[in-house]
Amino acid sequence: MAQATYHRRVLVLRKTKLGESDLILSLLDEEGRQIRAVAKGARKPTSSFASRLELFSCCDVLLVKGKSLDIVKEAKLVASHGQVRSDLVKSTGAAVVCELLGKSTESGLDNPRLFPMANAYLATLCESEVGGDRTAALLTVACLAKIVAQLGFRPCLDSCVECGLPLAGRESRALMSYVEGGRLCPECFASASCFQVSGLCLDWLDSLVTLRFSEVASLQELGADAQTLRDCLQVLSSWVSVQMSIHLNGMKILLSLLG
Repeated sequence: MAQATYHRRVLVLRKTKLGESDLILSLLDEEGRQIRAVAKGARKPTSSFASRLELFSCCDVLLVKGKSLDIVKEAKLVASHGQVRSDLVKSTGAAVVCELLGKSTESGLDNPRLFPMANAYLATLCESEVGGDRTAALLTVACLAKIVAQLGFRPCLDSCVECGLPLAGRESRALMSYVEGGRLCPECFASASCFQVSGLCLDWLDSLVTLRFSEVASLQELGADAQTLRDCLQVLSSWVSVQMSIHLNGMKILLSLLG
């Protein structure tokens, strides 16, 4: 009996070596589902897969259903996003985004907004030149914040999570609780899990969720300095760790590049 085949448009999230010449791929399809598949011979220099299944690439693939892992039979490159791979800050930021997607998506769980969001992020990252590393970092902050929100874990950052008092733009130093679910006013900060963070950082995080990536790229001129970007990344990393039980291994590297 012939094995079932199917076509998908995918983003390559991760590649793992298998044997002498094969690769195991983690792919995000257009429905927001994760596909795990083997690309046989993909590490051979003569393989057509070598240039078509690079990390961060968008591809149309033909897959064969397997028992544990599917098999890539054909791959057609749609967008290579090669400029991301050639820049250290861009590639590290994209790796953190792909790590979050890889650890938060599943084969049978649809979330169709994730694929176009990630694809738009990578495309804008390729095009962004003004602002250099800080623009790339700001785009990465925006994408991580959008993914967290889309998965249903958006923190409450514009008002007190306990009493609802509006707080955005009011404080140079803000109170935040990962356990309680967001920002707290001075009257509600009794929880021992509270800590202080830059109010500007929380205002940026809250605003970036609603902006297009093209708009985010143009915002760098308004001045998200390196410290604010690091604060945003650290808050997102801790939030994902506490609320989603996901540790982002690549975040430490990205933070060091912004130092």
